[in-house]
Amino acid sequence: MIVVRIYGGLGNQIFQYSFGKALSLNSGRELILDHSPMIGKRGEKYRKTYKGFYYRLNKYNIDEKYLNPSQSNFINIIRKKKLYKLINNIAVLSDKKKLIPYYIKEEYYDPSVINKHSFIYFDGYWQDFNYFSDYIKEIRKNLTLKNELDCYNNELLKEIKSVNSVSIHFIRGIKVADNKHRKIFHQSSMNYFFKAYDYIREKVENPKFFIFSNGIDWIKKNWPKEKPVTFIDNAGPDYEHHFLMSRCNHNIVDNSTFSYTAAYLNANPQKIVIAPKIWTKKKRFNNSNSWIIMDNS
Repeated sequence: MIVVRIYGGLGNQIFQYSFGKALSLNSGRELILDHSPMIGKRGEKYRKTYKGFYYRLNKYNIDEKYLNPSQSNFINIIRKKKLYKLINNIAVLSDKKKLIPYYIKEEYYDPSVINKHSFIYFDGYWQDFNYFSDYIKEIRKNLTLKNELDCYNNELLKEIKSVNSVSIHFIRGIKVADNKHRKIFHQSSMNYFFKAYDYIREKVENPKFFIFSNGIDWIKKNWPKEKPVTFIDNAGPDYEHHFLMSRCNHNIVDNSTFSYTAAYLNANPQKIVIAPKIWTKKKRFNNSNSWIIMDNS
């Protein structure tokens, strides 16, 4: 049995699910999701800090099996007290009965652990396409929406399919508004988006650009008129916008898991994806997908 902790925004949830699904397919183990950080009282901190950070994987065609509340509460205590060695010692003793999972934090992940324990709990963001690239076809199939888009976004989807569409994603929100987050995350310069826009214009015949953002009003004020685009207003839920971006022919992404995962789920074999060089102020993007990396400083 494989348990993956689910938390953060939609992009992070997709990374976490994809990591777990790939492990499940590779090992033949059952995948269980621990979505307790996103629901109930424990989920309130996300909803207060990050507007719109709700559990979203239930909107997709995935197998929804969840860790039972008692085990989830036990794991949460272990996490808070940092008693990882204790739980792992107990887990080894109860491994055959699968009563308590062996706990793995991302920074200590070793692929061989899957062969050593029958019940494992994975805690991390798993923001590396290499974890699940071998199973992308299955993951793309699972990460299709259960329900039809709302009327507005359904019309947008028709337009996106009818033209040589290019999504442009700007991440703003808390990354710009909150001092703590500004110290961690890098805000991509407008020049990065202008360079990416011009590159696509040179390489793609009759491209039509669609801008998605959680700060669309600011983008409208600062985007030059000589670079024509269609602004996607914040109508409809985030997972529908994510789906629309993944259905564009090409993608210009920001340093955000929201647009990174949308571009990765884009199944167009001729797609051009432009990604920013700087991820956070201490991290650079690991180009493992033949994407075009441009400076966003």
